[in-house]
Amino acid sequence: MSSIAGFTGNDADVLVLMQNKLRHWQPDREEQYQDEDVSLAFLELFNTSESKYTGQPFEYENIVVVADCRIDNREELSKKMDLSPRLEVADVFFIAFAYKRWGADCVKHLYGDFAFVIWDKNRKILFAARDHIGIKTLYHTTINGQFIFASEIKGILAHPGFKGEIDDRYVVSSISGVHESSASSTPFANIQMLPPGHSLQWNSGNLKISRYWEFGKNVPSVACGEDEYLHRFRELLFESVKCRLRSSQGIGAEVSGGLDSTSIAAVAMEILGKGTPFHSFCFGKPQNNSFDVYGDDTHVVREFCNKYDVPGYLQIVNEADYPWPIAEDILLNVYDEEDTTEVPLITGAFLPAARSAGVRVMLSGHGGDHVASNLARGFYMQNAIAKNYSRLWRNLYREFGPWRSIPRFAYYIVRGFNVTAITKEVAKKTLQGTQNSGLQRSVIEQYNLHTNPAAVDLLSASSLADKYIRNIRFIATAKRAFTHDLVGKHFNIEYRFPLLDVRLMEFTMAIAPYVEKKPGSQREFYRLAVKDYIPQAVWDNRKSTVPTTPFIKAFYKRNEFSIRKLRESLESGFTQYFDENKLSRTGSRLNLKLIVFNNIYNKIKQPQV
Repeated sequence: MSSIAGFTGNDADVLVLMQNKLRHWQPDREEQYQDEDVSLAFLELFNTSESKYTGQPFEYENIVVVADCRIDNREELSKKMDLSPRLEVADVFFIAFAYKRWGADCVKHLYGDFAFVIWDKNRKILFAARDHIGIKTLYHTTINGQFIFASEIKGILAHPGFKGEIDDRYVVSSISGVHESSASSTPFANIQMLPPGHSLQWNSGNLKISRYWEFGKNVPSVACGEDEYLHRFRELLFESVKCRLRSSQGIGAEVSGGLDSTSIAAVAMEILGKGTPFHSFCFGKPQNNSFDVYGDDTHVVREFCNKYDVPGYLQIVNEADYPWPIAEDILLNVYDEEDTTEVPLITGAFLPAARSAGVRVMLSGHGGDHVASNLARGFYMQNAIAKNYSRLWRNLYREFGPWRSIPRFAYYIVRGFNVTAITKEVAKKTLQGTQNSGLQRSVIEQYNLHTNPAAVDLLSASSLADKYIRNIRFIATAKRAFTHDLVGKHFNIEYRFPLLDVRLMEFTMAIAPYVEKKPGSQREFYRLAVKDYIPQAVWDNRKSTVPTTPFIKAFYKRNEFSIRKLRESLESGFTQYFDENKLSRTGSRLNLKLIVFNNIYNKIKQPQV
């Protein structure tokens, strides 16, 4: 795990400023590279056993590489490039070798989580790429013809020549909950994020951004029986977990008691072996009983720990384990843009303890509901809107049988005739949220926040394969992942997401038509694949009714005064957007988002030293 930054040109003082601003965590190694054409800075955490073998910036012949990376197909690459499979080198070595062999097409051969920048000294080209899903981040801008990049926005803000400009549309749409920004948008109008699955080239002041991967465009052809489907899926699941177990120190996982997180932890223990030290962290029920309304899944996590002989490594946390100063530190010193969920922020309840226990890798089940174990069933309304009545009937019949399907079939046909009414219903719910956000009605109308493009887009999906594509394109999917990665880095811990493995997702996409022909949901297929490893309690429950963070409302209530006080203490450049009466009644969740945006506004007003 690393942080990278740099720019075209040579200025040692500026490079130090950028590097210093990225040091909100405790790197194991820091280095720089400079020549007359480029300046590169690097901070690294030794999160794999191979990390210490190869320093960065890594110079190989005529190229220099800085990378925040974990390359998962090292063995495959070794065979392709005639390298020894026992080569003791860091993952950046494979990026350099791949570039030397395939040039810009190297990204088509790499699997894993990565964001890297390569300076090609002979060709005077700066080449960069970001992984398929967007787990690692790379931001960039230009100043007077100079290309500037960093793995975190704060690195760019530290450049003395940069003058930040707020993207008002981004801010108001985020506050309203619409999130209509593109994959390259940031809160700053003049800072862009390299989108997932894209690469860029900078040459003599010309910037070219290209897509090298798009979900759904490279789906393998799979035709076999159910047993073979399950066997191959299980193989890919084990491989995706195994790739993410490389660690220089301890390994842990978020284990909520739901299917996704528990199965990932169980597969990890199948690979590591029972009794192997494995730290499990679970969000438990709130200590404040008045917020204990969701039930409790901690018994499932305890069953998992007992099954694999690691009960002594379990830690269950709630709002009492989360001192406000830790959350405030994350909000002010880590976040450069708002989060789409509260989950990464709430990991502050256990990440300090995980760091103290020597954990360097944290597994997460995020991504399961998007593809691997998606809950999508009949797409009844979507098929009715598309007037695909044969598929609508088949889906209803499969789920409800002949007699119960008849009235439902009639209902959906009638509803599907009036698409406008359905869209208005979505818009009405969205408008309620925007009105509760405190934004003035004139602002809601000015930025056309009456509708939620993302919600309407997902509504139009009419099959599992179609919904998978839309889920992965949904900005919040990658954003939650890279926000986890950012918060984890603050505590010297790298988050990894086995269910967002590209090869696993593409196989799942390939078998989607087969799954749709069978009774039950895609989750049933996933459950069968992991049945032998998960605790009986997970098998018995079709779906956990407990949210990931059951104590979130208690956390908000416990820190309500501190959250509001911090929000009011930060100067805001967005007051003209709000109805002051509504703003005074804003809830804690929105106040947290406003804290981040107000902090952004203050960052561009004050010199970044």
